Parts: sequence; structure tokens; C-alpha cells
Amino acid sequence: MKMQIQDLKKEGNKKNNIALNLIMGTTLIETLLYSFLVTMITTFTLFATYQIINSHERSINWIELEENQQFFAQKLEWLLQNNATINIPAANNNNTLLSVNKINYGDNPLIINSADGVIYLQQGAAIPFRLTTPNITVSNLFFEHRTVSGKTFIKAMATFTNKSASSSLNTLIFIK
Repeated sequence: MKMQIQDLKKEGNKKNNIALNLIMGTTLIETLLYSFLVTMITTFTLFATYQIINSHERSINWIELEENQQFFAQKLEWLLQNNATINIPAANNNNTLLSVNKINYGDNPLIINSADGVIYLQQGAAIPFRLTTPNITVSNLFFEHRTVSGKTFIKAMATFTNKSASSSLNTLIFIK
């Protein structure tokens, strides 16, 4: 075997050098280099997979946040259509509670308020029910009742938060 290796070294052509490498194996530096490359590829793959999974979860949380915010805005619009009276807040005032009497609606007053990070709607004397999902926390819920140039509107403001996103609602609803 030693004789064959020495013969291959003497001849010096490429075919013989390749054969020599196959017989002798790889060096420590080559092994370390290959190990480093495999480690880097594995690390990058795991990092990319984690980012994809995390991005998906953030997207789901953001969608839930936006849906809660939109549902609340739609409930406000419904609440303020065909109303006879805005009880609270009084004209040109603000409050954390909105109380409205609707025309031809049997369960007056309709009250929206926030408690412990949850928005509730109460119809008459019934038990209030939640308008937001359990994963959403609402803070700084605030209503302004204003009249400008003969037009009455309610300005609603709130901050909706979940475990990975936060969004503010700031909407004007004109009273017809």
C-alpha cells in the first residue's frame, strides 16, 4: 500500500491526486469546514422556520385585533342610527360611557362601556354582553358628544391590544 501511495505522489497528475485523496481520507481542516457549513445551513433553516411560524401567529393576532375593532365600530354605527336621545355623554361633553335611546326599540337604553379591558353592550335591564373577544384588551375607551355647525356627532376613541399587536380606534359617527 505504501508503495502505491508513493508511486501516486511521484506521478503528480490530477487523476492520481484524486485517487490519493480517496485513499488517504480528509484532513482535519476539511472536516471542520464541512461541519461548519452543515451547522450554518441547519441554523439558517431553523431560524427561517421559526420566523415563518412566528410571522403566521402575529398575522392571526393582527387579524383578530382588526376584526374586533371593526365589529365595535359597526356596533357604534348601528347604535347611533335612528336614535331619539343620547343620554350620556351630554351635548358638548365626554365620558367613558355611551347611553342611547333608539326609536322603536324595546330595550332602551342601550349602554356601551368598558370594564376590566372588555367592552360591554347592555340592552335595557338585561345583563351586559361582551363585544370583544377574550384575547383582546381595550383601554382608554372614551366618547365625545359634539355639535358643530348644526351637525351632531359622537367621537369614539379606544386602544385595542392583544399579545402581539396594538391598534387605536378614532372614529367620528354623525347622528342623522
